[in-house]
Amino acid sequence: WQNRLLDQTIAFRLGDATSLPYAPLDWLGRQVQEDLLLLDGNDPECPLIAGQLCFASRWSLGEKMGLSMMLIHGPVPEYAERIGKPVDLLMARLKPNRPVWRINWSLHACPNLNLAPKHGAYQDAQKLLVTAQNAGERCYYRVERQGLLKLPRSNAILFTIHSYLASIGHLAADPVWAQRMAGILRTSPPSFIRYKGLPVYLSPLLAYLDSHSA
Repeated sequence: WQNRLLDQTIAFRLGDATSLPYAPLDWLGRQVQEDLLLLDGNDPECPLIAGQLCFASRWSLGEKMGLSMMLIHGPVPEYAERIGKPVDLLMARLKPNRPVWRINWSLHACPNLNLAPKHGAYQDAQKLLVTAQNAGERCYYRVERQGLLKLPRSNAILFTIHSYLASIGHLAADPVWAQRMAGILRTSPPSFIRYKGLPVYLSPLLAYLDSHSA
Protein backbone atom coordinates (compact mmCIF):
# COMPACT_ATOMS: atom_id res chain seq x y z
CA TRP A 1 0.00 0.00 0.00
CA GLN A 2 1.43 3.37 -1.02
CA ASN A 3 0.08 6.64 0.36
CA ARG A 4 1.74 9.35 -1.70
CA LEU A 5 0.08 12.19 0.18
CA LEU A 6 1.62 11.04 3.47
CA ASP A 7 4.73 9.59 1.79
CA GLN A 8 4.11 6.17 3.35
CA THR A 9 4.57 2.67 1.98
CA ILE A 10 3.18 -0.24 3.99
CA ALA A 11 3.30 -3.97 3.17
CA PHE A 12 0.66 -6.26 4.71
CA ARG A 13 -0.75 -9.75 4.25
CA LEU A 14 -4.41 -10.01 3.23
CA GLY A 15 -6.38 -11.65 6.03
CA ASP A 16 -3.62 -11.19 8.63
CA ALA A 17 -4.59 -8.31 10.91
CA THR A 18 -1.28 -8.59 12.78
CA SER A 19 0.59 -7.41 9.68
CA LEU A 20 -0.94 -3.93 10.13
CA PRO A 21 -0.07 -1.39 12.84
CA TYR A 22 -3.77 -0.93 13.73
CA ALA A 23 -6.98 -2.92 13.37
CA PRO A 24 -7.69 -3.17 9.61
CA LEU A 25 -10.65 -0.79 9.48
CA ASP A 26 -8.94 1.69 11.79
CA TRP A 27 -5.78 1.56 9.70
CA LEU A 28 -7.67 2.06 6.44
CA GLY A 29 -9.57 4.99 7.94
CA ARG A 30 -6.23 6.69 8.64
CA GLN A 31 -5.22 6.35 4.98
CA VAL A 32 -8.21 8.05 3.33
CA GLN A 33 -10.16 11.26 3.86
CA GLU A 34 -13.54 9.54 4.05
CA ASP A 35 -15.24 8.18 7.14
CA LEU A 36 -15.78 4.43 6.70
CA LEU A 37 -18.80 2.42 7.86
CA LEU A 38 -19.62 -1.24 7.34
CA LEU A 39 -23.16 -2.57 6.95
CA ASP A 40 -24.15 -6.24 7.00
CA GLY A 41 -25.21 -6.96 3.43
CA ASN A 42 -26.32 -10.48 4.36
CA ASP A 43 -29.15 -9.04 6.46
CA PRO A 44 -31.99 -7.37 4.50
CA GLU A 45 -32.14 -4.63 7.16
CA CYS A 46 -28.41 -3.86 6.63
CA PRO A 47 -27.46 -3.13 10.26
CA LEU A 48 -24.34 -1.11 11.04
CA ILE A 49 -21.65 -3.54 12.23
CA ALA A 50 -18.40 -1.51 12.27
CA GLY A 51 -17.02 1.91 11.51
CA GLN A 52 -14.17 4.40 11.66
CA LEU A 53 -15.85 7.77 12.19
CA CYS A 54 -13.95 11.05 12.62
CA PHE A 55 -16.28 13.71 11.23
CA ALA A 56 -19.76 12.90 12.54
CA SER A 57 -22.56 15.32 11.76
CA ARG A 58 -24.63 15.29 14.98
CA TRP A 59 -24.49 11.49 15.52
CA SER A 60 -22.11 8.88 16.95
CA LEU A 61 -21.16 5.28 16.27
CA GLY A 62 -22.20 4.25 19.77
CA GLU A 63 -25.80 5.33 19.30
CA LYS A 64 -26.16 3.76 15.83
CA MET A 65 -24.15 0.52 16.12
CA GLY A 66 -26.25 -2.58 15.47
CA LEU A 67 -29.26 -0.64 14.22
CA SER A 68 -30.95 -1.27 10.88
CA MET A 69 -30.95 1.34 8.13
CA MET A 70 -34.54 2.20 9.04
CA LEU A 71 -33.73 2.75 12.71
CA ILE A 72 -30.50 4.62 11.96
CA HIS A 73 -32.52 7.15 9.98
CA GLY A 74 -35.42 7.23 12.44
CA PRO A 75 -34.89 10.95 13.25
CA VAL A 76 -35.02 11.93 9.55
CA PRO A 77 -38.44 13.48 8.76
CA GLU A 78 -40.59 11.25 6.53
CA TYR A 79 -37.78 8.72 6.05
CA ALA A 80 -39.95 5.70 6.86
CA GLU A 81 -42.89 6.97 4.81
CA ARG A 82 -41.08 8.17 1.68
CA ILE A 83 -37.43 7.09 1.58
CA GLY A 84 -37.03 3.86 3.56
CA LYS A 85 -38.30 1.36 0.98
CA PRO A 86 -36.39 2.85 -1.99
CA VAL A 87 -33.21 2.81 0.11
CA ASP A 88 -33.78 -0.83 1.10
CA LEU A 89 -34.29 -1.69 -2.57
CA LEU A 90 -31.10 0.12 -3.55
CA MET A 91 -29.11 -1.74 -0.88
CA ALA A 92 -30.49 -5.10 -2.05
CA ARG A 93 -29.51 -4.37 -5.66
CA LEU A 94 -25.92 -3.28 -5.02
CA LYS A 95 -23.37 -5.22 -7.06
CA PRO A 96 -19.64 -5.70 -6.39
CA ASN A 97 -17.48 -3.23 -8.33
CA ARG A 98 -20.56 -1.09 -9.10
CA PRO A 99 -20.41 1.70 -6.50
CA VAL A 100 -23.12 4.33 -6.22
CA TRP A 101 -23.06 7.73 -4.51
CA ARG A 102 -25.30 10.56 -3.38
CA ILE A 103 -24.95 14.06 -1.96
CA ASN A 104 -26.30 15.25 1.39
CA TRP A 105 -26.18 18.83 2.69
CA SER A 106 -26.63 20.64 5.98
CA LEU A 107 -25.97 24.02 7.63
CA HIS A 108 -23.97 24.64 10.79
CA ALA A 109 -22.94 27.61 12.91
CA CYS A 110 -19.31 26.53 13.28
CA PRO A 111 -16.52 25.29 10.97
CA ASN A 112 -15.80 22.07 12.85
CA LEU A 113 -15.91 18.84 10.88
CA ASN A 114 -16.44 16.77 14.03
CA LEU A 115 -19.97 17.59 15.19
CA ALA A 116 -20.59 14.52 17.36
CA PRO A 117 -23.29 14.85 20.04
CA LYS A 118 -20.64 15.25 22.77
CA HIS A 119 -19.91 18.67 21.24
CA GLY A 120 -23.58 19.66 21.27
CA ALA A 121 -23.23 22.32 23.95
CA TYR A 122 -20.52 24.07 21.95
CA GLN A 123 -22.63 23.96 18.79
CA ASP A 124 -25.65 25.38 20.61
CA ALA A 125 -23.58 28.23 21.99
CA GLN A 126 -22.25 29.08 18.52
CA LYS A 127 -25.78 29.32 17.11
CA LEU A 128 -26.60 32.10 19.58
CA LEU A 129 -23.76 34.22 18.17
CA VAL A 130 -25.15 34.37 14.63
CA THR A 131 -26.47 37.77 13.51
CA ALA A 132 -27.66 39.16 10.20
CA GLN A 133 -24.30 40.92 9.95
CA ASN A 134 -21.95 38.00 10.71
CA ALA A 135 -23.89 34.99 9.37
CA GLY A 136 -21.63 34.86 6.33
CA GLU A 137 -18.55 34.17 8.43
CA ARG A 138 -20.18 32.18 11.23
CA CYS A 139 -22.42 29.84 9.20
CA TYR A 140 -21.18 27.00 7.01
CA TYR A 141 -22.66 24.91 4.25
CA ARG A 142 -21.65 21.27 4.65
CA VAL A 143 -21.83 18.69 1.88
CA GLU A 144 -21.31 14.96 2.36
CA ARG A 145 -20.46 12.81 -0.64
CA GLN A 146 -21.75 9.41 0.44
CA GLY A 147 -20.67 6.25 -1.40
CA LEU A 148 -21.96 2.67 -1.25
CA LEU A 149 -19.92 -0.33 -2.39
CA LYS A 150 -20.75 -4.04 -2.06
CA LEU A 151 -17.67 -6.03 -0.97
CA PRO A 152 -17.43 -9.32 -2.93
CA ARG A 153 -15.76 -11.54 -0.30
CA SER A 154 -17.96 -10.77 2.72
CA ASN A 155 -21.08 -9.33 1.05
CA ALA A 156 -20.75 -6.42 3.48
CA ILE A 157 -21.54 -2.91 2.26
CA LEU A 158 -18.92 -0.19 2.63
CA PHE A 159 -20.51 3.21 3.26
CA THR A 160 -18.11 6.11 2.80
CA ILE A 161 -18.63 9.76 3.80
CA HIS A 162 -16.43 12.57 2.51
CA SER A 163 -17.28 15.92 4.12
CA TYR A 164 -16.71 19.34 2.57
CA LEU A 165 -17.25 22.80 4.12
CA ALA A 166 -17.69 26.27 2.67
CA SER A 167 -18.65 29.45 4.47
CA ILE A 168 -22.00 30.99 3.67
CA GLY A 169 -20.20 34.24 2.94
CA HIS A 170 -18.11 32.56 0.25
CA LEU A 171 -21.13 30.93 -1.40
CA ALA A 172 -23.41 33.97 -1.04
CA ALA A 173 -20.95 35.96 -3.14
CA ASP A 174 -23.07 34.46 -5.91
CA PRO A 175 -26.39 36.34 -5.56
CA VAL A 176 -28.30 33.60 -7.37
CA TRP A 177 -27.07 30.99 -4.89
CA ALA A 178 -28.04 33.21 -1.94
CA GLN A 179 -31.53 33.71 -3.35
CA ARG A 180 -32.05 30.02 -4.02
CA MET A 181 -30.83 28.98 -0.58
CA ALA A 182 -33.14 31.50 1.08
CA GLY A 183 -36.00 30.10 -0.98
CA ILE A 184 -35.20 26.53 0.02
CA LEU A 185 -35.12 27.43 3.72
CA ARG A 186 -38.38 29.41 3.54
CA THR A 187 -40.27 26.61 1.79
CA SER A 188 -38.88 23.69 3.81
CA PRO A 189 -41.29 21.96 6.23
CA PRO A 190 -40.88 22.87 9.91
CA SER A 191 -39.89 19.27 10.68
CA PHE A 192 -36.97 19.60 8.24
CA ILE A 193 -35.85 22.90 9.78
CA ARG A 194 -35.90 21.35 13.26
CA TYR A 195 -34.04 18.24 12.09
CA LYS A 196 -31.31 20.41 10.55
CA GLY A 197 -30.95 22.30 13.85
CA LEU A 198 -31.77 25.67 12.26
CA PRO A 199 -34.56 27.34 14.30
CA VAL A 200 -32.22 29.25 16.65
CA TYR A 201 -30.39 31.15 13.90
CA LEU A 202 -32.71 30.83 10.90
CA SER A 203 -33.95 34.44 11.01
CA PRO A 204 -30.52 36.13 10.97
CA LEU A 205 -29.31 33.66 8.36
CA LEU A 206 -32.26 34.48 6.09
CA ALA A 207 -31.69 38.19 6.61
CA TYR A 208 -28.07 37.77 5.53
CA LEU A 209 -29.02 35.72 2.47
CA ASP A 210 -31.69 38.26 1.49
CA SER A 211 -29.15 41.08 1.69
CA HIS A 212 -26.93 39.18 -0.79
CA SER A 213 -29.65 37.89 -3.12
CA ALA A 214 -30.04 38.80 -6.75
